[in-house]
Amino acid sequence: MSSIIQELKEKLRKNLGDDVYDNRFYELNYSLNEEELTLKVYAPDERSKQWLSDNRFDSRILKIIKQITRKDYEMYLMISSLKNTEKQNTENVEIDSVNTLKEEAYSENISYKDKRTSNEDYRKSGFENHSLNPEYTFDTYITGDSNELAFYSTKSVAENPGEPSFNPLFIYGGVGLGKTHLLHAIGNELRITKSNMTILNLTSEEFMSEYTQAAKNNRLQQLVNKFRKNCDILLIDDIQFLSRWKKTQTQFFHIFNHLIDAEKQIVMTSDRYPNEIPDIEDRLRSRFEWGLIVAVDPPNLNTRISIIKDKAKRYGIYLSEDIISFLAFNLKSNIREIEGILRKLKLYVLLKKKITLDTVEDILRKYNKLNQKQLSIDFIKKRVANFYDIPIEDLVSKKRQKAITTARQIAMYIAKKITKETLESIGKGFGRDHSTVVNSINKVTKLIEEDIKISKDVKELTRLLTE
Repeated sequence: MSSIIQELKEKLRKNLGDDVYDNRFYELNYSLNEEELTLKVYAPDERSKQWLSDNRFDSRILKIIKQITRKDYEMYLMISSLKNTEKQNTENVEIDSVNTLKEEAYSENISYKDKRTSNEDYRKSGFENHSLNPEYTFDTYITGDSNELAFYSTKSVAENPGEPSFNPLFIYGGVGLGKTHLLHAIGNELRITKSNMTILNLTSEEFMSEYTQAAKNNRLQQLVNKFRKNCDILLIDDIQFLSRWKKTQTQFFHIFNHLIDAEKQIVMTSDRYPNEIPDIEDRLRSRFEWGLIVAVDPPNLNTRISIIKDKAKRYGIYLSEDIISFLAFNLKSNIREIEGILRKLKLYVLLKKKITLDTVEDILRKYNKLNQKQLSIDFIKKRVANFYDIPIEDLVSKKRQKAITTARQIAMYIAKKITKETLESIGKGFGRDHSTVVNSINKVTKLIEEDIKISKDVKELTRLLTE
């Protein structure tokens, strides 16, 4: 690996942070030609390539390359595939080594020096293209208790944009919880249902860039007029960063007022509640609170399980139920964290390596993703006994009263669902054999579908043990 590429990677990690780098840049491959001044960046799949393009990381990469080499390079974004040869011993391949990738491009070369993407909405509006991610739709969004209100609020906006009770719509929550997904879902839905509307999708930093260019060229009024005349739906991501620029806040305030008065829809996302954003003018903060404010919280265990199943299917990865449950128990922070680990597991599939529970545990440990709260069977028994107000000894006894039997079966079901323990070890913990554990799991699985109380009990116990 050339020293330039190595330095590029180090600077990217430093500038972006470990989470973003590991989730989005870890699997990138680079090919540098110092004579022709070209840099080829290979993404692992079309989705990753599109994300890099949409978020303009080409300019960041080229900027770092220029800092390192003091030369202007031309960049090509491509897609790479694994090349397995007869000589390659895949059992000994280090899963996170980019050297295992054969840089075989099969996409068209895209030169960011002379080619840009555009769409009809932006051409007619006079704005630069800030495209919507086509994969971010309502159909691909997994809902649960933590995000249901935000989901249905954004659906309502897409169905009836400009409705006063939902305008503006302010979505807040931590990093990687799906706020941008919902924002783009609105735009993608409206592109289909209300194709006559002009949708503008920007981050607050992109709005700042528009403002800077307009101020530099003495065209601030033209900028305001562009919003007034050519914007029916304004989607603006990471509005909290507007706090960095006082003059930009003033312009945004006037644009905001005009759009609301004209019954145009505004949807914003933020990493925090409006009154918690520092250095935002009070008059602007109050306007953020005019319409509806909804939160997107970290997904609970059941939602994480659904997310992992959905994304694993999209990535073409087969995961057993015990691996899915183990991942869901350990990956609690956000959806990007889940995606990052699944992308690493995808390499195992490409290398034709078997994904086992031990494999997953090793990966999580390597990236410090193992939940420190490792549950034991004894702890689960104690929780279940307390929940049903029965002596813990009854769970391991020969008693066959219905209440005790059901509690015992639920405890075994949960132990299998959220721990790495084998059927044999679970059975041993309850004084039973592994066949009894299998029967208990099957019994509870059926009861969850048929008995509302049992379903609620299992859900609540799982929450108490894992959240």
